[in-house]
Amino acid sequence: MALAGKNSLVFVSATGKTLTAVATTAADGLTFQVAATSAQGEPFDPLASLTVATSSGGTVSSTGYTLYRPNGSVVFPTSSTNAYTITGTYLPTAQIAAAHGFFYKITADVADVSVLGAAWRSKLQTKLDVSGSVDDYHTDLTLGNLVTSSSQPICLTFYQASTASFDARAYGFLDADAIKSAVDGVVDGTVSFSGSADANGRAISFSTRGAG
Repeated sequence: MALAGKNSLVFVSATGKTLTAVATTAADGLTFQVAATSAQGEPFDPLASLTVATSSGGTVSSTGYTLYRPNGSVVFPTSSTNAYTITGTYLPTAQIAAAHGFFYKITADVADVSVLGAAWRSKLQTKLDVSGSVDDYHTDLTLGNLVTSSSQPICLTFYQASTASFDARAYGFLDADAIKSAVDGVVDGTVSFSGSADANGRAISFSTRGAG
């Protein structure tokens, strides 16, 4: 079934906030997120250090879990009844009120690895990338200002139909802000972004299709 574009939303991250031994919650005993409502499900800072500890204060080795920063979650390989805390930084997100369209794509570099004597070319996928843009009316300068003022990667969250579950969440840098106007139209803008991997090697994550 097709989805109505009018129900789509775009959120952008703000300045990071500190988490200090904050309690977590996990409905399945596998995927733990910050329990506090204000931070639950929000993305972790893509580059800042993050520590997972038991409720008694013992640090959990990073080899014992998988950290999905875009999802704001810590995933253990087997179900656990332990209580864990997180110390680090998360990025609060807010809706871009003037956004009226978005676009993102994932691309892959493909190298030619053909050998002499072969009739057909052979290829090898190498690096992945994500990029895209957000269209917003020029009354909202939130994104445009970040092009020149943000030296750290930001996080964009794309919702296709409901804020109950995001479609994609990407880290990256805003690299262009284009403004256009016409006598029979409105002042409009398009801000483009280029993805950048976090400290765990992920630039984008999908809540319904698994982490990238």
